[in-house]
Amino acid sequence: MRYLRPSSGLKSYFILPGLLISTLALPQTAFAKTIRDNGAVSQTLETSALTHTQKDISDIFKPNPSDNTHLDFQIWSDWLVANVFFMGPSRRVLSKSRLSPSARVSGSRFIQGHRSRNIFEGNKVPYGTLHPDHKAFLADYQADLETLSTTLDITTLSRNDQLAYWFNLHNVALINNIAAKSLIRRPNRITPIKGSSETLQDAKIVTVAGHKLSLRDIREKIVYPNWQDSVVIYGFHTGVLGSPNISITAFDAENVRSILEYNAGEFTNSLRGYREGKISSLYKEVSPYFFDNDEAEIRAHFKRFQRPELFAELSSYEELKWQKPNNEVADLAGGARRFAARNVFTSSLQEWTTFDLPYVRAFAIAQAENLMNAREKGWLPPRGVVTIEEIETSTDFSSNPEVR
Repeated sequence: MRYLRPSSGLKSYFILPGLLISTLALPQTAFAKTIRDNGAVSQTLETSALTHTQKDISDIFKPNPSDNTHLDFQIWSDWLVANVFFMGPSRRVLSKSRLSPSARVSGSRFIQGHRSRNIFEGNKVPYGTLHPDHKAFLADYQADLETLSTTLDITTLSRNDQLAYWFNLHNVALINNIAAKSLIRRPNRITPIKGSSETLQDAKIVTVAGHKLSLRDIREKIVYPNWQDSVVIYGFHTGVLGSPNISITAFDAENVRSILEYNAGEFTNSLRGYREGKISSLYKEVSPYFFDNDEAEIRAHFKRFQRPELFAELSSYEELKWQKPNNEVADLAGGARRFAARNVFTSSLQEWTTFDLPYVRAFAIAQAENLMNAREKGWLPPRGVVTIEEIETSTDFSSNPEVR
């Protein structure tokens, strides 16, 4: 059995709100840890970049498990736990105002910050305050994941390893391209490729085994056609408030199902997923792949993941309607750069950031209330999903249920 760990060098500090984790001198090689099986070493694969018209992408990347190599995404977990603001399960409480705290610039009519009222649910990435080294890491790690596909045939891995690879690559590329543009209120309007009008979801920003892919390609041409369980829709974060969660732990073959099921429960029980007879437009997008455009199938999906009392409310509506897509960026400040303030969590680095403390305070209070409520009601995710320190390592993957 071999383990490959795609990783980019990063010598800095990973900052977890309330905790300074002194870094980790991260390895400088593309594959930090390789265990050889029977002396065999992966040989670089020759790839021919077929155009999408020559062969369908869903067939090119159709799973064909035959390799006992497992991928280690620990470095990506380190980045996520350091940078993602974990909000916990939603309390289904709207913010009192359509504006975030301190949203109005003093002495002017200019408004900064989020305008959505369900800002205090769903994990957030503080794009405006990411450390430059952590931004650089995103680009390097995306490149490492792409390089891995020229060293290893992804389709020969176990189905869970493949699924983890696609989720992690998609989310790394998404966050990398939003972070590169910095202060963006609506990420879906980003045009990441110079000279191209294609926006973030449709631009070919990823190259796997010689094939240029968009984020939508990964979702709709690779994962959705090749995995039958609708729970896979919750592995893809799209960078907006109306999106499924960005996990604070990287997907891998061991945890992929538990994280997906936690994300599914969090989303279907949140205001983002369902509110007063209206469901997220996400289900409209994925319906052709998993629900046959049948409302009864969507209701059955909600029954699978929603709490009984909330599903009873949903069931009381004869017809479900679509929510308006919430495409504001899923960060702390709504894409706005806030007033300069010293970041108390990075004081040892002697650096200044643009973190507005009222924002931090408001989200920290909401986080504490969410977690207190979740503990009381037993809604917290399973061990190993929230804190990477509690993940139990194992070399036996036979007991891990595959996501089909």
